[in-house]
Amino acid sequence: MKKLKLIIGGISILFLLSFATTLVLWNKNKSLNESIQLKNGLLDYNSETLNEYAKAYPFIIEEIQIANVIGDSNCGYDAELISSKIRYITPRIICKSYKKSEDKLKIYYKIYTPQRKLKYNPEYSTEYSGDANNFQPSGGGDTIALLGWGNNKTSVYPKGRYSIEIWCNDKCFGIRNFIIR
Repeated sequence: MKKLKLIIGGISILFLLSFATTLVLWNKNKSLNESIQLKNGLLDYNSETLNEYAKAYPFIIEEIQIANVIGDSNCGYDAELISSKIRYITPRIICKSYKKSEDKLKIYYKIYTPQRKLKYNPEYSTEYSGDANNFQPSGGGDTIALLGWGNNKTSVYPKGRYSIEIWCNDKCFGIRNFIIR
């Protein structure tokens, strides 16, 4: 009888875990579906969903571009990145904001090495690679050039696959991988 109770108890626990997982996935898919609808302009701008979404995510990144900047010279966004020639990796984001805002947002970024170590300058921050940029959502399309990370004298970027994350309000808004040859 004890074995039967244990089996029934185990089945009950598995059912509850399965049900909870289904609820989480349903909410996640619902949120993802709303995000896709927002990005594609399928939701009404006056909808309650849009207002709630805009509070949490004042903009959506459509593209993250990377450039090597040497002095005042930009080697072109998304041009090939050669390790020995890199001075400052400079990201630029193309985004869409759904509501015009009077508030200025601080945008940061994190660059991770091929070994998944964060590149940062401890004099400024141990959390982010790039300094904050103030951005005021326009209620339409925006292009934001962020400040570069590196130095004037030599490359601090060995060859490999890197990733960059764009952050605002303690949330990651976008991730992009890029290769340095």
